[in-house]
Amino acid sequence: MRSGRVSPDGQWITFLGGPKKTSNKLAVYRVSVNGGTPEPIFDAPENWGESSCTNRAANFCAYGEFVNDGQELLITEFDPLKGKGKQLAQVATHPQDLYFWDLAPDGSQIAIADSSNSNEVSFIKIPTNETRKVTITGYDNIASVRFSNDSQSIFSGVLKGNDAWIVRVGRDGGTSPVMREHFSAPLWGLISPDGRHLAIRSYDKEANAWTLEDF
Repeated sequence: MRSGRVSPDGQWITFLGGPKKTSNKLAVYRVSVNGGTPEPIFDAPENWGESSCTNRAANFCAYGEFVNDGQELLITEFDPLKGKGKQLAQVATHPQDLYFWDLAPDGSQIAIADSSNSNEVSFIKIPTNETRKVTITGYDNIASVRFSNDSQSIFSGVLKGNDAWIVRVGRDGGTSPVMREHFSAPLWGLISPDGRHLAIRSYDKEANAWTLEDF
C-alpha cells in the first residue's frame, strides 16, 4: 500500500496496492475512512507516477503515469466512486530523472519539478495546459512540491550547501524559509487542511558506541 490520499469529500482513502500472495498486478483502491474492506477502482498503470486530490469544492483526484518509455508523464483525473476521468496534463519527461508534482487544492493548476532542473518548478494551468516556470533562487535539488491550502504558493524540500530546508515559494519565485536541518537528505512538508500546521517528514541519525567484556 502506498500513495494514500483522502478523497475531497473526506469519505474515502484511495491508495495503490494489491492483495497479498497474488500476482504483482496493482490497482487503485478505495476504503472508507471508517474502515472496512478495500475495493478496487481501476487497474493501476504499469509505471505509476503518484496521485493527488483537490479540496471539497473542486472535488477530483488525479494520478500520474509515465508512458512512451518514460518520455512523457500523463496526469489523469479520477473519482473514488466513478473511476477514471479526463486527461489533465501531458508533460515531456526524461526517463533517468525523478519528478515531483501536486494538484492545487482549488483544482486550477499542477506544480511539477524535475530532479535534473534542480531549482525550477513548472506550474501547468488546468485545462489550458499553459505553463509558467518559477526558479527557486538560492536553493538546489528540489525533492518535493506541495501546495498551500490557498493554492497560491507551494512548500518545497530543497538543499542549500550542507543543509536541508523547507521553503515556501510564492507565485513570483520569492522564498520564505520554514525549517532548516543540518543534514544532506531533503525534507518534505504537507500543509494541514486548515492551513495552520505543516507536517514535516524529517530524518534522524544516531551514533552509539558499546563496550564488550569477556568476548
